[in-house]
Amino acid sequence: MEEIERNLDRYAPHQFTGPLLDNYVNILSAAIDSIRGTAKTGQNVVSREALLEYMREARKELSLAFVELNNKGVTTKFANHLIRGRGRLEKALEMW
Repeated sequence: MEEIERNLDRYAPHQFTGPLLDNYVNILSAAIDSIRGTAKTGQNVVSREALLEYMREARKELSLAFVELNNKGVTTKFANHLIRGRGRLEKALEMW
């Protein structure tokens, strides 16, 4: 996840491809599934749920970026999805 966030921060929107974004979405989905499989205990429940929420939001934004890229190419809307996805992923990493 750190590598995804770092790449979203480092590279310009036109450098991202559909297959790369699809791979990022799959990685986030696998991480979400893994976290969901952990036990819910005490204080961990709140932070776990917040972490999952940020990760789901990041995945959604990257999925929307993928759709926008495939439908219309590199647009302002595409770039905004990447920016929001990176922000959500950054928040998730702060809680990790």
